[in-house]
This record gives sequence, structure tokens and C-alpha cells, in this order.
Amino acid sequence: VAVARPDVRVTNDGVGLPPYQRVVDANTYDGVGFPLYLKFDGVDDWLQTAAVDFSGTNKLFATAALRKLSDSAAGIVAELSAVSNTSNGSFALLAPAGPNDTLAVYMRGATALTTSVPSGIPSPASRVFTGVMDTSAAVGSQSRSRLNGAHYAYAPQDSGGGNFGNYPLYIGRRGGTALSFNGRLYSLIVRGAQSSLPQIEATEAYIKQKMRLP
Repeated sequence: VAVARPDVRVTNDGVGLPPYQRVVDANTYDGVGFPLYLKFDGVDDWLQTAAVDFSGTNKLFATAALRKLSDSAAGIVAELSAVSNTSNGSFALLAPAGPNDTLAVYMRGATALTTSVPSGIPSPASRVFTGVMDTSAAVGSQSRSRLNGAHYAYAPQDSGGGNFGNYPLYIGRRGGTALSFNGRLYSLIVRGAQSSLPQIEATEAYIKQKMRLP
């Protein structure tokens, strides 16, 4: 039996994707209609920027259009500093945050806060995941997580104040040595400034279309 032009699209992998992709070799393939992404293998893939100076602000938001492919171990999507748990003025987005199906935002002023999406998103799963952080805000609203353009949760604790720091941004792995992300990263935007809700929502909508989410 011969099968011509099979539809090999994966369920929950975006909308409006072509039914198949012509691939000749690793450098020759059809890219029309297919969203671009960085693919992290969960083993040793990562990127690092030079130090990014956020020391002049206590407000920051980070949003990522991602598809996590495994829940077996914690994975860093993006982290300001080599270890956000112990570096004052830092943050991290994780997918997942441990050997389960959670997503999480870590933020540290002088002490660490975590807001997480606790369950219900087993891999493979595509989401726009956002952390909105303000170390000067009232206790209970300093760190917020957002999921697919909607508010999800607040952290109920106090981050200890202070501005964000001047650190490299690590993408896909903690400090280039641990917590490797297994999945795709379609887009990542980090802004160190006061951002209105319409600005945040517009940014989320922009990266959402990068991964063809409905």
C-alpha cells in the first residue's frame, strides 16, 4: 500500500500548519508556513548573553512562547544570573519546575519567591508563559504568573526589596551546567521597566502567533 502526502501534524502543536514538510537534508527543507524555534534537547543545549544591566529598575517582565517536551526533570527556560535562588535581583522561568508538569516563575529581591502553575499541563504542551515582577510592590503582588495571556497566580510572600541585578541571561540551562530545558523556544522577551497591562498583553499576543497557538 502506498501513502502519498500523509498528514503528520502532531496534536496540540499549533494551528494552520501545513500537513507535511518537504525535507531533502539538514540544510534543505521547506520553511514556508512553519514557525521557527530553537530546539533544546534537555541534555546540553544552552545560550548565554553578556551581562544585562537591570540594576536601575525594580520592575521587570519576562514572557516566553514555548513547548515543553518532558516533565522528568526541572528545566530552565531563561534565568538572569547563574543561580536565581541565591543571586539577589534575579529571576527565572522554568518548564517544568520539577519532575512533574508544572511551570514556575522564580524571583529574588533579597529573598526568593515562587509562583507556579501546579498541575494540568503534561508534556508535550505549548504555552505562552509570563512572569511579571516588581520588588517594590505590596506584599502578595510582587510576583505574578500569567498563562496564555491571562493572569494565573500571585506569590503571597515578600521578595525583600531591592532592584534587579547586572547578570548574564542564561537560556535553556542553569549557568550552562544544570536544569536543561527539553523543548522548543519560539520567542523570549524580557523588559526591565514598568509595563502596563495592555503592553504586557500585546507582547503576549505577538509571541503567541509566533508558535501558532489558537
